[in-house]
Amino acid sequence: MKTKILFSAMIVIAWFSLSTAMANPENQKSPGSVAIVTTADLYDLSSVWVAAYQMQHPGRVVNVIRYTRENRPEILNAGAGLCIVSDDFYTSLSGENLWKMVIGRDAIVPAISTKNPRLAEIQHKGMSMEQLAEIIRNPGTAQGKDLTGGTQKTSVHLYLLNEPSMNERVAKCLGVPVAGLNATMVNSAAELADIIQKDPLALGFCRLANVLDQTKQALIPGIALLPIDKNGNGKLDPFENIYASIPEFLHGVWLGKYPGSLTLNIYALAAVQPENENEVAFLQWVLAAGQQYLNQHGYFDLGYNEREAKSALLGKSITLAAIPTRTNPLQTIMILLAALLLAGSAIVWMIKIQRNKKTSAGRSIHGVAHFNAGTLNIPKGLWFDKSHTWAFMEQNGMVRMGIDDFLQHLTGPVSRVKMMAPGTRVLKGEVILTVIQNGKQLNIHAPVSGIIRTQNGLLGTHASMINQAPFTDGWVYTIEPSNWLRETQFLFMAERYQVWLKQEFIRARDFFATATRSLQGEYIPIVLQDGGELQDNVLSTFGPEVWEEFQQKFIDESI
Repeated sequence: MKTKILFSAMIVIAWFSLSTAMANPENQKSPGSVAIVTTADLYDLSSVWVAAYQMQHPGRVVNVIRYTRENRPEILNAGAGLCIVSDDFYTSLSGENLWKMVIGRDAIVPAISTKNPRLAEIQHKGMSMEQLAEIIRNPGTAQGKDLTGGTQKTSVHLYLLNEPSMNERVAKCLGVPVAGLNATMVNSAAELADIIQKDPLALGFCRLANVLDQTKQALIPGIALLPIDKNGNGKLDPFENIYASIPEFLHGVWLGKYPGSLTLNIYALAAVQPENENEVAFLQWVLAAGQQYLNQHGYFDLGYNEREAKSALLGKSITLAAIPTRTNPLQTIMILLAALLLAGSAIVWMIKIQRNKKTSAGRSIHGVAHFNAGTLNIPKGLWFDKSHTWAFMEQNGMVRMGIDDFLQHLTGPVSRVKMMAPGTRVLKGEVILTVIQNGKQLNIHAPVSGIIRTQNGLLGTHASMINQAPFTDGWVYTIEPSNWLRETQFLFMAERYQVWLKQEFIRARDFFATATRSLQGEYIPIVLQDGGELQDNVLSTFGPEVWEEFQQKFIDESI
């Protein structure tokens, strides 16, 4: 009880001291201003960024200036400030020697009216890029009938925004010349949205943000996205069906389920790399806290790895504390006292948290509730592959293989495995094993090439041995290798593998953070513990759709 009273008193004193010091007008002196020139399509997003940034950093002044032809020469001069521009605008500056950095992404989408007579069928089957190209070339052909539901004489009405650079990209994606776009040009996004709402036979290409109700993070009433049959097999496969909601669509684009040719970059531009502390601080914020506002406005945020790399390129983050302010001696003493009290409070609080962690650690296979690269079992003498498998050549020349500790920590208890029969020939990188947990599954790729000679029969009745003893009783196959010496050049020994795993943890954190943001409903799994460590068995808390995405975005992309 005494500890709680002391802790509360320290917080009150510290807060009072800091509030008194900050309330002095002399401490509210503006540390400088930043000028942001932005193209019209990104003006709303830039304004939201600036408002949120200034709210979180009182005293910072950032001015948003809408781009015009008159101020174009100014933004190309050193010291003119920053520009936030779309991919199309950047392309128009191809002859300029400018500093650039990607700070977000956008997408071009085909939009149709919810009054379309074939809406239900289109949403079920989708349309391939080839079908769309045929409609663009000849709106009245049989392909156009698939979109209109009428006779071949019933033409699709194609509309495009009067933005030459974007239309050039649309033409290139569809494989038709710009002159072959039989379209009506529209001057504004609002006009385009109104046309699509009213015209049942309309097909419009625009940016997602152009047809988005940002307050509801949903499409404008009367407008639907035309689903893309990416693999062109005449149907919308489950992995292609990302159109149920805007969050699901954004997440699907991030996972690569949408044609990459229709995605765009959002750039920060400057004449030279920013060194002004105010500009650097703003860009650092955009790459961190500012990313959350991208999805809210129909854009796509950057992955964790990418944000970290770009932030490092900007140099050391500039904070408000780095900018001097004028204070009197009494204020200085009060601030120092407050800082000491807060530091003491933080220490007390951290000690309490650590005690709680020790007494309330969650139960898992290894007796811990979280894991990191330092807690994994990585036996020396084994070869490790990027497929999260291991291999070891025994004295008889056979290679024994299994999955690594990292992967079994992610999946949690394996309930069943699908193994290939002895005698099967496999190549490095091919699927060699499927691990299943209550109907959810991951396909595991072979670390080496060869012929499977034996399989671990114990796994047929005790599949969880993969979790309990992945490097001993939980082995999977013995393989007669066909290219062992060459393929070991692409494998890691323990020390190098442990270094590589640190990057895998970053990738995994990035994936699960994004997967969590895409979920809706009351239950959202906790994937990260304090300190950024992954929760043990984290995949087991998600449904099969996330396992499928993890397979595609994490496992398959490593091969």
